[in-house]
Amino acid sequence: MRAELVRAFEAKGSAGFLSFVKDEIFRLSQPSEGEAEKRLFFVLLNALSFASRYGQLSRDEVDQINALAVGILQKNNVNPETSKLSYLYSELYMLRSQIAFREGSVWTSVWRQQLSMRLALPSDLPSLAYHYLTMGNRCLRLGHSQAALVYYQKSLEHESTREHQDVALIGKVRALRYLMRQEESRALIQEALASKDMSPDLALDLQWEQDCMDLAHNQDFTRLERETRKGGSYDRPSFRLEAACWAYALSEVTWQKKLPKIKSIFRNEAGESKRDPSFFKISLGLEQAYDTEVPFFLRLSQIESLIEQIASVLKGDKQLLCWLVLTRWLLRNKNPSLAHLTMTEYQTLSLRLSDGRTRDVLGIASDIDVASILSLPHLL
Repeated sequence: MRAELVRAFEAKGSAGFLSFVKDEIFRLSQPSEGEAEKRLFFVLLNALSFASRYGQLSRDEVDQINALAVGILQKNNVNPETSKLSYLYSELYMLRSQIAFREGSVWTSVWRQQLSMRLALPSDLPSLAYHYLTMGNRCLRLGHSQAALVYYQKSLEHESTREHQDVALIGKVRALRYLMRQEESRALIQEALASKDMSPDLALDLQWEQDCMDLAHNQDFTRLERETRKGGSYDRPSFRLEAACWAYALSEVTWQKKLPKIKSIFRNEAGESKRDPSFFKISLGLEQAYDTEVPFFLRLSQIESLIEQIASVLKGDKQLLCWLVLTRWLLRNKNPSLAHLTMTEYQTLSLRLSDGRTRDVLGIASDIDVASILSLPHLL
């Protein structure tokens, strides 16, 4: 069954795979027993695993799939605390924890992860390194950078896979940057880059973190603009998307015209946009807000649908970028009342991420004086 699902994903892509899984669920959901029921449960688990990585399932669909899976377990008298098969409940809770985290429901994600660990067999418990890593990720999403730093350090101190160690290292670097402990962050980056067995992807992520700190320090976007061009070190859709947002967040508008449009970045890279769908959707919407051929009222109305999604963006600095890009657009379009609110949100999130150290974590908003925004001309 697993090989069949892998072949379906490779042949059909994410959209085709999802369609295949839904068809299988419908077919196998008819009254079934024995092997067919086991196959259905396996398909349901894979559907949730797919949603944890790529999204694309609505919350109702996730709930329905989970209810079907739990129903199969209950029908077969699998008790969540006493049965030898209780680890199946643990898997369901862990997958739904990952889905909740992806959706931005961080507290729900934390609770489900703890339930998963409680129901897991001792032999199936995740390593301490992985547990600390996921807790660090969730703390950082909640804006608790200091707590996240502790968890990332604990994760790095325990034996783990190379992939998890890389994620923990990037998390630690980013937490230090949020906390304005940039010298420590830079030292950690240089130490890691000096390693001979550094993976190319990790090296690129670390260099990006350092370049973001350099941008905040010298207010010069030249390197990021150059390296995100075709053939540059950051010539990847995810980096080009974030670089475009940095350009829109800067006080100088000239950089916006030097980068490709966000829509064109993902024209042939649809899968990339699903890594952080909220960030992609918000960034695209904010870019389209600069289209002066569309009436201002309509552009303002379109942005309304995006604001509530900012909290579901996966990384704190990307959330900050969204609020700052929106503030810049509102100020340029003479709407100081809303700009005052969005800039206050940016500063509040900065204070939260930095543990009270700064109102400007990104380091590129010093030209905006919140106290004087409301005295600016207002275009009704």
